[in-house]
Amino acid sequence: MRTEYETKRLVLRLSSPYIAGAVQSLYVNNTEFFAKNETAVTHIETMSINDLSRHLTVDAKLSTVGHSYRFWIFEKGSERCIGCVALTDVIRGSMLTCYLNYKLDEKFQHKGYMIEAAKFCVAFAFEKLGLHRIEADILPSNISSLRVVQKLGFKNDGIAEKLINVNGVWKDHVRMILINPCV
Repeated sequence: MRTEYETKRLVLRLSSPYIAGAVQSLYVNNTEFFAKNETAVTHIETMSINDLSRHLTVDAKLSTVGHSYRFWIFEKGSERCIGCVALTDVIRGSMLTCYLNYKLDEKFQHKGYMIEAAKFCVAFAFEKLGLHRIEADILPSNISSLRVVQKLGFKNDGIAEKLINVNGVWKDHVRMILINPCV
């Protein structure tokens, strides 16, 4: 499997220890911004480069065995990481499903980058992985995130009560789903 993919304006790189510095910079520059919607605090911004490299190596192995695919987003021609988009908790067998997760540097919001990256991930999930369904669980207050998946054709499947712990509080999430039209 390739480890790097291109869209019109972006380069998407699967997790690798070689991008640890760029990933750490993304988190350092967005600590407060990401904290608003973080479901699990990993404190990447405070990890040493060696620890983060090990973390990214484990993440890379998860894609090798087909459990998750985390793509780090770079603008073409730049080595600055501006976000990530991931297909996580891939389930095979009779379900063929996964979750879509994403985050983008605050300075790069509202430029269509996340829609472009998420669109790539949807195509990757359906065409390369042969999945049937993608789910994105989003805080109702996260209007920007809801717009991303709506523009990609995701439909509201209801509210999942107290689904995810965000900053120590169990919060309701809007369950957005997309079904593969070719399966």
